Amino acid sequence: MAIEGNSYSNLLLLMKNQGYNKDIKIIIAKIKNLSPLSIDMGKYTVDEEDLFITDRITTLNTSETIPEDKKLQVGDAVIVLVDEHDFYILDRVVNL
Repeated sequence: MAIEGNSYSNLLLLMKNQGYNKDIKIIIAKIKNLSPLSIDMGKYTVDEEDLFITDRITTLNTSETIPEDKKLQVGDAVIVLVDEHDFYILDRVVNL
């Protein structure tokens, strides 16, 4: 079966096909620090050694063609997938 769509629709399809997994959560966190990277999850802070980031976030912050005001900043909200002790930053949340 071919999977079509962007990475977010693929993630939703994967979760739908695999069923509910109470060990995996998707939350919104705030960037606490950029170097070293850390996020504020309300009750606690997650440091760089427990964080994984998508290539999109890496590209967003390292590209010289992207204006500084569009890069990830301290205080930005991010979508985080939590799997036991691993935290995956998927993307930045923006207000429309």
